[in-house]
Amino acid sequence: MMEFIRVLPMPLADYLDEWFESPRLKGVLGSQALLGSYQGPRSPGTMYNFLHNTIEAHVGQARSCQFVRGGWASG
Repeated sequence: MMEFIRVLPMPLADYLDEWFESPRLKGVLGSQALLGSYQGPRSPGTMYNFLHNTIEAHVGQARSCQFVRGGWASG
């Protein structure tokens, strides 16, 4: 329980640095926490976003994202 309480307000970059060495793997995992937010990987609380988005995904699947076609001046 103490580890869980320590991790929630933590920046995602610090947590990923503790557990992984590969910058590519850190990038893939970190992108799930930062999709749809204006925070960066060193912002406090991004580990909570990562856990929330990971739990929300179906078992064995990464969270998908959608892209909108068009642009600023779609008409």
